[in-house]
Amino acid sequence: MTERLPERWKDVLEYWFGKPEETKEYFNSRNKLWFGAAEKTDEHIRAHFAKDVESASRGEISAWEDQPESCLALILLLDQFSMNMERDTRRCYERSSMSIPIAERAIASGFDRQVHISQRVFFYLPLEHSESLSHQRKGIELFQQMTLDYPAAVREKAEGFLRFAVLHFEVIEKFGRFPGRNELFGRKSTEEEKRYLDEGGWL
Repeated sequence: MTERLPERWKDVLEYWFGKPEETKEYFNSRNKLWFGAAEKTDEHIRAHFAKDVESASRGEISAWEDQPESCLALILLLDQFSMNMERDTRRCYERSSMSIPIAERAIASGFDRQVHISQRVFFYLPLEHSESLSHQRKGIELFQQMTLDYPAAVREKAEGFLRFAVLHFEVIEKFGRFPGRNELFGRKSTEEEKRYLDEGGWL
């Protein structure tokens, strides 16, 4: 573990979540940061967290796995911040895949149930981003349970997360991979995949 990062995980969570709340307004405002794909967000993460993503990729901060919140920060670096830093590149997906075993161990330890409800989804997104059908199935189960556990006031937000998880699952169930990644990974698309992409498929 590097000397400069003993409490750095707190900065990761502070940037990504601010002060977590159980309100629609909170989720609406954060969704712009989380899923807005804004270049301003990408630039901020490159400027402030690039070294942390590199440290996570090299396994230098694996000690963060020991506690729920720091483990969540580690997953965010690999699965979310990498997507912002290196959007639409092979490298971002490779880094995302590194978060999958971390997320699986965290879920097995119950860490996903020990954080604020607004943070819980980010333990599951690595499974949603995986091209493994078994990961996709497990992710659906977790998103379904999360929907039941969310308070009524924000349950529609959990339902939205579940809908996107189902979309990912259906693509992997049909193609066995995400056709949108084929070019990046040097994979030849099938005719069916070409039709999917030509018709606006984005996964």
